Amino acid sequence: MTAGSRQRGVTLLELVVCVAVIGLMASVAVPSLHHWLAGERLVADTNRLVGALTLARTTALTRRQEVRVLVVDCAGRWRLEVLAGDADAGGCQSTPTAHGDVLMVDEAAHTDGTRVSPGGVSFDLMGRLDECSYGSPCRWQLRGTGGEGRWVSVEPSGVVRSGDEEDAA
Repeated sequence: MTAGSRQRGVTLLELVVCVAVIGLMASVAVPSLHHWLAGERLVADTNRLVGALTLARTTALTRRQEVRVLVVDCAGRWRLEVLAGDADAGGCQSTPTAHGDVLMVDEAAHTDGTRVSPGGVSFDLMGRLDECSYGSPCRWQLRGTGGEGRWVSVEPSGVVRSGDEEDAA
């Protein structure tokens, strides 16, 4: 080594301080990340339900036939079935029987904790709400693992709406 040159590097103390700062930041970020992911799962499940209802209404309008959407409780998970004509529901273990058309069967691949009441709706051949097992107004309440909530409703005209629990009024 020459007299004018210095070695460059990191001391052990600098490395320990850097790892401690990263660990502190991670301990603050991980709980909020978990809460954020639970909220995003709730939004995704809400969008799944809105998509199934929109598919059912559009199919009822284009085919001019009754289309049903069923929400089935399958031991902590929920399953969506969209059935046209006289198709019978399949339940948790089987696929729906095809006396009519089975348009969609969607079941969560994991238990993410979103809770939805089982039941169903049907759209008439004009795309209007025909029957609703959720009463009036025809509204689903979805609950996430952190207690946060969202809603999906079907108006008598067949229009599907969704939103946060805060704007439910």
